[in-house]
Amino acid sequence: MRIADLILPVFAVILTGWIVGYTGYLSRAFSDALIHFAYNIAMPVLLIVTIAQEPAHSLINWRFLVAFGGGSLLCFMLVFGAMSIHGSRSLASRTMHGMAASMTNTGFVALPVLQAIYGQRTVLPAAIATVLVAVVMFPIAVILLELGQQDAHGSHTGHWPQ
Repeated sequence: MRIADLILPVFAVILTGWIVGYTGYLSRAFSDALIHFAYNIAMPVLLIVTIAQEPAHSLINWRFLVAFGGGSLLCFMLVFGAMSIHGSRSLASRTMHGMAASMTNTGFVALPVLQAIYGQRTVLPAAIATVLVAVVMFPIAVILLELGQQDAHGSHTGHWPQ
């Protein structure tokens, strides 16, 4: 029952957000502002506070980094490759499928839930996983999506679009 007490509020917030969006109670501009606040201010602050509370030597756990980061990259590459063979030939489509299969939601959901269930010792790996996704996985995806957009528009000029 304790897990339900922790998880149900998350789904209640999701459902409330969907209802508010579906009914048009809040404008689209307001929801865009909330998203920007959550990802550009709240998430970085949450990660900085979480990581700053830990000793420096505990931040680099190579086995965890290789297991999580390697597993995520391997999953991305497998789905990306499978979509190349059996699915879409579009680089953007293959990238999105790979992202959907390999990206995690360790930030807003996992950090508070893990802390409530298992205590502070479990929060650091989730925070590191979130940073790894933000620093490694997102840039790879953005680069591939940009390259896919260039391919779709037929511009092979060798520089990033303006």
